This record gives sequence, structure tokens and C-alpha cells, in this order.
Amino acid sequence: MNNPSPVRLLVFKKMLLTLLLVALAGVSQLRLVDDMSASYINQTLQKSLITFAVARGLNGVVSVAQGTDLALEPAGVGVNLAIGEILDPVNDLIERFSWIMLASSTSLGIQAVLVELSAAKLIGLGVCGLSVLVAVRVWLPGRVSPTSWRLLCRGLVLLCFVRFTVVVIALANHQLSHYFLDDEIAASTQALQQTTERINQIEQNQQSDGKESPTSVTQRIQLFFGDVTSRLNAEKKLEHYKQAMSNAVNHIVRLAALFIVQTLLMPLLFLWGMVALLRYMLTRWGYPG
Repeated sequence: MNNPSPVRLLVFKKMLLTLLLVALAGVSQLRLVDDMSASYINQTLQKSLITFAVARGLNGVVSVAQGTDLALEPAGVGVNLAIGEILDPVNDLIERFSWIMLASSTSLGIQAVLVELSAAKLIGLGVCGLSVLVAVRVWLPGRVSPTSWRLLCRGLVLLCFVRFTVVVIALANHQLSHYFLDDEIAASTQALQQTTERINQIEQNQQSDGKESPTSVTQRIQLFFGDVTSRLNAEKKLEHYKQAMSNAVNHIVRLAALFIVQTLLMPLLFLWGMVALLRYMLTRWGYPG
């Protein structure tokens, strides 16, 4: 006499698999997850554009400041230090950073396009149709040959990969960015904005170096002490430029690293994991690769 327990277990597994297939077919028709992932991608793109705009604003301020000379001329004898010698490396770094931001924005744009393509009705209908066929095969195993069964499973897995991979990558990336990256990106962007304002303030406080020619001993003495004061002010301003640029370099490098991780490395890492899962599932159903 047959034990009914294995039969009940088999029926339970079939019902569970059928519910999973029904849920899969339903989710493939919904735009909820697609809208969530598209919203995250758009938010990240806006943040990257804001950061890029702040960096370009700093670039503009630095370009203007590069034409500034600080006169170090006690008693009329001395040298002129061009601020461009200090700012030029930072300007070059910002130019390199702009290429990184362009690559990050391009990556986000590609993800947005792929989300729209994966949400195409034809793909969703394909997932629904194959889910129904697989469910029929689960309950009526004798009606489908083993070869057809493997083809159905492979087709369903491939369509699910196309339909959900980009969405899953976007949502997973959003969670990691929210908890680990967004605050640091915002802080570094704000620091660059403050650096821009600081350089603007230094430029506004820059006084003209033009002086009247001395015509008397008293004026020469006054000019001597005025030149000494100007030299001290110039050296102080030079130190302000160095400090501002040092902070800017640190934050630009940090922002470059954060955006590379957020928009390039993490999506590629998640994609690698999804491809590995796809290969495993295809191998599970007899795929030779």
C-alpha cells in the first residue's frame, strides 16, 4: 500500500511552483518595480549632474583666478607669483574628473534605456506565456517531452533574465548607495561648493597692486611699510589658495572614486552575479555551457 505522504508533498511542491509561476507572470506585467528602478536611476543622474555642475563651477573660478598675480615687492624690489602655478594642476584634475562624470552619467543613461526596454510588453507577454506552459507541464508531465521541457525552462529563464536583471541591479544598487555612498557624495559636493565660494571671496578681496610713484622721502618710507604689508597679505592669500586647493583635490578624488563605485563597479558586480546565476540555472536544465 502506497504511503500518501510523498503524494501530498509532491502536490504541495507543484502548488508552490504554480503560485511562483503565477506571481512571476503577474510581476512581469506590472510597472511598479520598473518605475521604482527608473526613479532611482533618475535621482542618481540628477545628483551626478549637480556634482558635475559644482565641479565645473569650481573649474570656472579656478580659470579666472589663474590670471591673478600676487606681487611680492618690498621697497619696489621683488617678484610676481602667478596663482596659475598653484591652480593649474587642480584645473587639470577637474578636467579629468569631468570625464569620469561623463562616463557615470552615460552608464546611468544606459541603465535607464535598458529598464525601458526590459519593460516592453512583448517581453512581459513572453514571460506570461512560458510561465503558463511550464505550469501546465508541472501538472501534466506526460503531455510534454523532456526536450520540450528543457527548452521551456531555458526560454523562461532567459526571458526572466532579460525582464528583471536591470531592475534588480538598479534596486540593489540603490540600497547599497543609500546606506554607504549617498551621504559621502553629498558631503564632498558641499565641500567643493564651499571651496568655490572661498576662492570667490579671495578674489573679491584681492586689491589692486597699482601704486603711485614716490616723490618724497616720507612717501618712500610709507611705500616701504606699505610694500611690506602687501607682501604679508600676498603670502597669506597664497597660503589660502594652497589650503583651498588641497581640500578641493581631496574631495575631487573622493568623488571620482565614489561615482566609479556607484555607477560602474557595483552595476558590473551585480551583473556578474546575475550572469553566474543564469549559467547555473541553464546548466541545471541541461544547458551545456
